[in-house]
Amino acid sequence: MGVGVGCVTHPLKLLFDECCSKRLPRDLQSLYPDIQTRHVLDNYSPSTADSVWLELLRNDKSWLVVTKDLGRDPKKERLHLICREWKITHLAFTAALISAGGEAHKNALISVWSQLSLLQTLPGGTRVKLGFGKMKAGVQTHVLIIASQTFQPTENSILSSAFQMRTLQPRGI
Repeated sequence: MGVGVGCVTHPLKLLFDECCSKRLPRDLQSLYPDIQTRHVLDNYSPSTADSVWLELLRNDKSWLVVTKDLGRDPKKERLHLICREWKITHLAFTAALISAGGEAHKNALISVWSQLSLLQTLPGGTRVKLGFGKMKAGVQTHVLIIASQTFQPTENSILSSAFQMRTLQPRGI
């Protein structure tokens, strides 16, 4: 799976921050061998400031940052604010999904997998949230939330239109 730019396809690249399990990128890499995954702790020590490791992405917008960081600690930098300022697209788990645990994180990413490569076509700095959708026939669904609009992975025509609009502004929430 890749991101199409003109006629060139680039592999999906996911960079997981310190808040995410180190197992998550490995699990996804084993399921989807054509993607690139990294975890911040592969190259940085715990508690490295977000601005330090995000600096590498200022000039390489091909990576999608995946985070569980809700930015609630007033003593720490706020990842989503740095990403917005530096125009780095990022995917943040909702509080409910964070509370559900590691297996739920993996299942949520898998359920929206076909849409992840489209996130790189959004304006730089866009924050996309990944969370729970409504139960359907006893099965938990997941949704992507972009600028307060909720998209289910099965709504391809609606989601594609939203990605093509290019008028979405990054949220500061």
